[in-house]
This record gives sequence, C-alpha cells and structure tokens, in this order.
Amino acid sequence: MKRTLITTVVAAALIGLGACATPVPKERPSALRLTPPQEAVWTEDFGDPILRDLLARADLGNLDVKAALARAEQAQAAVALTRSTRTPRIEVGVAGAAGGTSLRRTRHAASPTLEAAYEADLWGRIRQMRTAVDADAAAAAADTIEARRLIAAQTVTAYVALRAAQQAEASAQRAAAAAARRVDLMRVRVQNGAASNGEVLEAEVVRAEAEAVGREARTEVIAQTLRLEALLGGARGLELASADLPRLPADADGLSSDAVDHRPEVHAALLRLQSADARRAAAVAAERPQFQIIAALGAPDPAIATLLDVKTLAWALAGTVTQAVVDGGAADARIAAASSEADQAEIAWRKAVVDGWTEMQLAVRREADAAAAVSQASLVDRTARTALQAAERRHREGVIDGVAMADAALAVETAQRALTQAQAQALAARVQRRLATGTGG
Repeated sequence: MKRTLITTVVAAALIGLGACATPVPKERPSALRLTPPQEAVWTEDFGDPILRDLLARADLGNLDVKAALARAEQAQAAVALTRSTRTPRIEVGVAGAAGGTSLRRTRHAASPTLEAAYEADLWGRIRQMRTAVDADAAAAAADTIEARRLIAAQTVTAYVALRAAQQAEASAQRAAAAAARRVDLMRVRVQNGAASNGEVLEAEVVRAEAEAVGREARTEVIAQTLRLEALLGGARGLELASADLPRLPADADGLSSDAVDHRPEVHAALLRLQSADARRAAAVAAERPQFQIIAALGAPDPAIATLLDVKTLAWALAGTVTQAVVDGGAADARIAAASSEADQAEIAWRKAVVDGWTEMQLAVRREADAAAAVSQASLVDRTARTALQAAERRHREGVIDGVAMADAALAVETAQRALTQAQAQALAARVQRRLATGTGG
C-alpha cells in the first residue's frame, strides 16, 4: 500500500511538472511591439516624399493606433476562447487518499483519472456566441482601420499646416524688410519736407504688424512640429527644413449614394449590430434544455458514482439534460437585456449612417468652396505681382519713388500669404473629404 501511495504522489508531481513545463515570461512584453498590418489604409501624400515618410512613421508609432491594435488583439483572444468550447474538454489527473479509523489501522488508495465532457449545441447557443465574438473581432479590426486613417489624416493636416506656417514666416520676414525700408524712406521724406511725422508713425505701425505676423507664424511652426512629434508616438527633435506646400492633384471622384458604407465606423457599427443580434439569439437558446455528455476513467465525478449507487468505478459514461423551471424571471431579464443591447446597436448603426452621410456632403461642399477660394486668391496674387512689375518699371522711369515700390512689395507679400493660406485650406479640405468618404487615396 505504501508503494501505491508513493506512486500516486510521484505521478501527481509529474503531472504538476508537466503543467508547468510551458515557460512563463518574467515580464510582460512592451505594448510597443504591436504593429499594424502592412496593407496601406491611407495613400494620399500629394506626391511629397517627406510626407510619405511621416505617414509611415505615424502608422507604426502612434499610440492611439497601438491602443486600437491592443483592443483588436483582445477581441481575437475572445474568438479563440469561444472556439475552444466546440471541442471536448479533457482533464487528466491522479486521485489518492490515505486514512483509517485509528492511527494503527491505515488504508491507502490511488487511481489515475481521465474525464472528457462535451456539450451538444442543440439550440445553437454556442454557435450564436461564436458569431457574436467573430463580429466583435471584425468590428475591432474596422476600428483599427479607422484609427489608422484618422491618424494619417491628422498627420497630413499637421504637415500642410507646418508648410503653410513656414511660408507665412518667410513672407512675413520679406514684408517686414520692405516695411523697414518704407520707414526709412518716409523719414527721408520728412527731412525733405515731403511727409509728416504722422506718416512715419503709420509706416512704423505697418512694420510692427509685419513683425507680429512673423512671430505668429514662428509660433505656428513650433506648434505644428510638436503636433507631428506627438502623432509619431512621442518623437523628439523633429526638424523639417522649409519647403513649399504640396501640390493639390486633380480629383474627379464623385460622391455615390453608397459611399457611406465605405466608412470604417459605419462598417464597425453594422458588425456590432450583428454581434448584438447573435448574443440575443444565444440568450434565447440558453434558456432551452442543455445536454452534456461526460466520459470518465478512474475516479469519476461523485455525482456519477452516486447515480450508479457504487463506491468506485473504473469507467463511466453519463449524459445530463438540464432545464430551469423556476428562476425568478432571470431568463426573461437576460433576454430583455440582450434585446436592449441589440436595439442600442441598431440605433448606433443608423446614427453612424446618418452622421456619415451628412459629414460626406459637407466635406464635398467645403472642398468646392476651398477650391473657389484658391482661384480668387490666385487672381489677387497675380494682380499684385502685375502691379509690382508696373511699379518697378515706373520707378526706373522716375515716375514714383521707393515708398510706392515698398507699398507694392507689401501688397505682394500680403497676397502671397493669403494664397498660401487658401492653398493650405484646400489641401486640408481634400484630406477631410478623403476621411469622410472612407478613402485614403
């Protein structure tokens, strides 16, 4: 008997060691390991290689994207857990005991155990739960796509704003230089008796305004640089030399009536509605009789031994059918809760469709308005440059003096800044249209 007990203890130890054979990591891997799939979800980079690189870095490093990837990974784990219920559950072990009626009379017993259980999905409860978690996982994947697209759009917008601020700063510096020349010329006029001190003060105000525009532009350059660093996941020391705005390509894309379906958040809302419907069906199926089959080898469940009216068994095969008769209304409450969840999911999906369609229409209209603003600003800019060329010719001919030349140069810089701002707004409107229609290129 002692040998039997020793064998039992050794066997139990071996089973325990086998269960612990899988190495357990000492530390959790960093969440920064999460990276999105290689498929591009946004390709609108306006042909700018620097912007293309920033988009790739933001897609890989942005923390909001990594948070969405973590949620998608959790949803996939729920899928794997639900699928595991469709396979038999098998447990192995060793049961051993020692005891007696006194310290001198001792008995030992040991037996290996093996138990297999399988629930027959008669009413589709498990199938519906699997449908629900599959839809949840697909919705989480759609959320990841939407997060990646949103970060890409913000990256493009910040980059365009940075380039516009850099151009505004350069224009303001040229304007300040022209205004400074104008002040000097006005002082010469005062000395010659051709101008008053009030006119000099007015010229100094113009110079101060140009310098203020330059300071505001410098602050905007810093702000957009910091914004880009945050979008890249917390990068530090990002330096982008001044460059022109990206060119806005021609786009003949129309707005179809089913374009709203391409929006990832609309697709995700539809998947969540499907998940909620499946969970409601699972709640209904859960209230029907449940059938489970259990096969056991060795020391089976005490309930089986009691059912067979024996103390020990070498093997057993049992089946159970259960049905709640009185539950205090819990079943109806669970079904009602699942139905309410499905109703909320349906409302959320319908609202996503309505909001998406509204946003798409407004985005198209704003893009058209931005294009018209660029045309108008371009006309003003061309007019100002033509006037400057005429002023230069007249100045060479001695018809006008340097003050008039400075005024013409200031008008050009003002028109140039307005055109740059209009072009930046047009680029931003294009990005918002892409985002609204669920496309990225």
